[in-house]
Amino acid sequence: MTAPQAEPRVFVDANVLYASAPRDILMELALDGVIQLRWSTAVLDELSRALIRTRSDYTTAKALRLITAMMTALPEALVLPPEPIGPTGTLPDPDDAHVIAAACEASCTHVLTFNLKHFPADLLAKQTSPLTATHPDVFLVHLLTTRAPATLPVIERVRQRLTKPPLSVAAYADNLADSDLPQLADLLRFLLPA
Repeated sequence: MTAPQAEPRVFVDANVLYASAPRDILMELALDGVIQLRWSTAVLDELSRALIRTRSDYTTAKALRLITAMMTALPEALVLPPEPIGPTGTLPDPDDAHVIAAACEASCTHVLTFNLKHFPADLLAKQTSPLTATHPDVFLVHLLTTRAPATLPVIERVRQRLTKPPLSVAAYADNLADSDLPQLADLLRFLLPA
């Protein structure tokens, strides 16, 4: 008999939370206990600033409502990295040091990011808690192929909640592909009934 798989503990970079498609899936997976999702106040601040700066539909109040809803839904996701942040090595973007510090503090195994080049594998392997930078598309496809009974219903539930407008499987897959999740989109086109 095989031992049950532990829920992966993943730290999410702000760029992954920016689009609602990956954010909604990851949060639902965490709420269902499929994964353990972690973020920091620095990540949430970065998300809020990015939404306000780049999206005309996001006011400060709307961004604050989103962050509050996220923190209310998953209070255990918040990680407080040590201050000051210890040495993390030489990063391509030194502003990402807080991500590594918080991920290590939370004993995460993965940093989910669309900016893989910002987190060199050799540097992540040397951390007190070795980390792997993983593209969210790769991570979600891996979950779906290794833990389909737990993962597929969650993703389908997220799709069915979209009512303005409601999205068919094909339209939802297109939305995921547009959110830089093309492999997940292709797999869902195959797995979900049209």
